[in-house]
Amino acid sequence: MLWCEPACGSVVRSGHGVARPGGKARPLQSGSFWQCPQDTGVGHPIEVGANGMQLLSIGNLIPGDVRVYPEKRTFKPARGVELPY
Repeated sequence: MLWCEPACGSVVRSGHGVARPGGKARPLQSGSFWQCPQDTGVGHPIEVGANGMQLLSIGNLIPGDVRVYPEKRTFKPARGVELPY
């Protein structure tokens, strides 16, 4: 049971990588789970390992959420909108 509403939660299905919530490195491997609380103003970037990573992520896209895709040099400020930077 969750006692707070997370903005997102993810489970690593396979592979490995590093989550960097607030700049702190947190290693991820198969079976790792984490959640990020909403309204903290802290981003939660994920670095995928050399052999890739499969994630199962869920979340509620709240107003003001922005997704950034550095490998494509784009960002999504809203559903259905992807812009270059």
